[in-house]
Amino acid sequence: MRNVQWVKLAVPYTPNLAEYLILQNRKILADQMEFLKAFARKKAKIAAQASR
Repeated sequence: MRNVQWVKLAVPYTPNLAEYLILQNRKILADQMEFLKAFARKKAKIAAQASR
């Protein structure tokens, strides 16, 4: 095999409004969190963290 050098690129992440509110870590009630999680991206790490 040939030596191949890979260039690592940083991809900017822009959260949607629901993810932004969760990331702000304000006092979010359980029912509000369920509502926000419904709008968070499925593959987003924040959705996984919010379910803890």
